Amino acid sequence: MHLARLRIENLALVDALDAAFEAGTTAVTGETGAGKSMILGSLELLLGSRADAAMVRKGAPRATVEAVIEAVAGPGRSAEALRSVLGPLGIELDGDEPLILRREVAESGRSIAHVGGRLVTVRQLAEITANLIDLHSQHDQQSLTQRRWQREALDSFGGALELADTVRSAYQAWRAARAEHEDWLARERELRRQEDLFRFQSAEIRKAQLQPGEEESLLQRETMLANAEALRGTATTVLDLLGNEEQGAAARLRSAQRELQRLAQLDPGAASWSETLTETLVRCVELERECTAYLERLEVNPGELEKVQDRLHLIGQLKKKYGDSIDAVLEFAAKAEQDLAALGNFEDKLAGLDAKAKALETELKAQAAKLSAKRRAAAGKLSTQVEKELAQLGMKGTSFVVSLEPGAEITASGAEDIEFLIAVNPGEDPKPLTKVASGGELSRITLALKCVAMRGDDVPVLVFDEIDAGVGGTVAHAVGERLQALGEHHQVFVITHLPQIACRADAQFAVSKTVSGDRTTVAMTLLAGDAREKELARMLGGESKTALAHAHELAGNARRKRKGQGSA
Repeated sequence: MHLARLRIENLALVDALDAAFEAGTTAVTGETGAGKSMILGSLELLLGSRADAAMVRKGAPRATVEAVIEAVAGPGRSAEALRSVLGPLGIELDGDEPLILRREVAESGRSIAHVGGRLVTVRQLAEITANLIDLHSQHDQQSLTQRRWQREALDSFGGALELADTVRSAYQAWRAARAEHEDWLARERELRRQEDLFRFQSAEIRKAQLQPGEEESLLQRETMLANAEALRGTATTVLDLLGNEEQGAAARLRSAQRELQRLAQLDPGAASWSETLTETLVRCVELERECTAYLERLEVNPGELEKVQDRLHLIGQLKKKYGDSIDAVLEFAAKAEQDLAALGNFEDKLAGLDAKAKALETELKAQAAKLSAKRRAAAGKLSTQVEKELAQLGMKGTSFVVSLEPGAEITASGAEDIEFLIAVNPGEDPKPLTKVASGGELSRITLALKCVAMRGDDVPVLVFDEIDAGVGGTVAHAVGERLQALGEHHQVFVITHLPQIACRADAQFAVSKTVSGDRTTVAMTLLAGDAREKELARMLGGESKTALAHAHELAGNARRKRKGQGSA
């Protein structure tokens, strides 16, 4: 995973800049005041730093910074961490498609950010880029000073990253089991308080012996009973019209049927009429029987209407208490009975959950103890190796201590609090990095730790600014060698004034500032061959024959060492 392209438009003195980068180590050089800070500032914007209207180039409506990150969908911890942040935002890492980060700052000072074509907040942008770019400058809040980074550095050095993940998972499983146990315990208390109420509610509903659909049938019966006399009169009239022996519809249809039968004997074509009339007569007789049955149902027992209305009133009262329908009331009763049944099983349930939580706690303690042992074994070795590296980087006599203090309880991070302490001068007590180290020293400490402890796949892009502060000569060569070695595992950018560092980079860009009329513009150019040696000569103090010869020698030695490392 690496930064493949950086585009900057209208940012301070930068009019338009578009630079492509390869993996490995890249040096960014240039005269003091040439605008190297603009490159650093653009990356800081992508890391979520505060936007300001002063950043926008005079006369432009907005400033834009865009970064293209390639190989984001590959394996590794950084890719997994990136996926965990992008997933909730609906952004997927798919195949070889690059991830594009973009931030725009309007002339009003307001800014917007996009990741993978989606609008995100600046906070979300910062969370995403924290997994991609690690920037170390004097004015940056160093990741080195963060306890999480220090803990991961120790675990990486001690080969304990997987075990740390196991402890984290074990902690989460234990906390989930404890939470489930506490939830059930709280639920039991609540149910115990309502046990008598549940019993009353269930008994009241079950005593009513409600039936699904009963209310609709009762309402129909109530209407019938309330209008029984009128219904009886109408039904009697209908029955008389249908069944009167002389004038009823059935009697007339029979007479018509006899006549049609005689007609059919003389004209066979009329036979179908007789069939139609027969069907009508059958329907008429059926209707007569139904009307007779209807009249029988209208025979009302004394007090039946009152009973129906009392039943409807009871149903209405239950609905007011327990639901909008009989089905809802019955569901309420079922739920109350489930809660009552659950009370009988709570002791077994709670015992099972408690046993599960205790087993998970035992497992957590066992894994945390293994992790603590690995950390203790690694702490002293890490201190020794970092001190050796710092001595080579111009910080001889520095005491570097990995402090492991037992925590009050086991957390997702393990059983101890981890902090890096340092004493820059002999005889001093080691103190936290933020209270002792300067910006340049922090960068060199980070470099030492990266070289010793974190060569593997963590944050893929490392940016160092002012790492050469206060160093030169042999120390500068050592810094350059370590940056070059670090570039085998990360993409490294170093902003430097030292040719001993720049010459060891796989690629070198020169930042320059030009003035045309009343406009100043910053540009960044990839250097190669003679142009690179000329820039190294400038960094050495000029373009004299001696400086050029020294630059040629530096570049040649660096090329041979790069080839030697590449074939190793």
